[in-house]
Amino acid sequence: MNPDYPNEAGRYRTFRSAVFQAGVVGEKEGFSPAYTEMEIQARWFGGEFGRTFETTDGEPVEIVQFGHWNHSAGPDFTEAAVKIGGEVLTGAIEIDLEAASWESHGHSGSPDFEAVVLHVFLHSPESGQRFFTRTVNHKSVPQVQIDPQLLSGVGPAP
Repeated sequence: MNPDYPNEAGRYRTFRSAVFQAGVVGEKEGFSPAYTEMEIQARWFGGEFGRTFETTDGEPVEIVQFGHWNHSAGPDFTEAAVKIGGEVLTGAIEIDLEAASWESHGHSGSPDFEAVVLHVFLHSPESGQRFFTRTVNHKSVPQVQIDPQLLSGVGPAP
């Protein structure tokens, strides 16, 4: 023990007991570990989140065809087919970690994203602020937020 700091161990013990007492340190409810966009794309492509969803506007969505996983520039999945409100749309699907990423990644100003028929994301702002997904030609793109409960790996069968 360092004679200059005789109470160091005692202070640390006090600190630990204060910090780690029940309810002081923990994860927020609904907390999910950090996922990369690539991991979410892989789980999406594998059907781990299911095939039926609801848009942020309440419309039913069914994934008819997940499409082809695009590992180049442009939307994440091409040649996809989705049924939204009874209408089958074919085109691309873009997956982002955040709802606001459509804008921050520049998709709204890129002609490469004109064919997107569905924008899928994990997190919406805690503030409740809503982001609208529009293409370069101002076409509205339906949005789906993946249910955080499905991130645990326990979700509906594809």
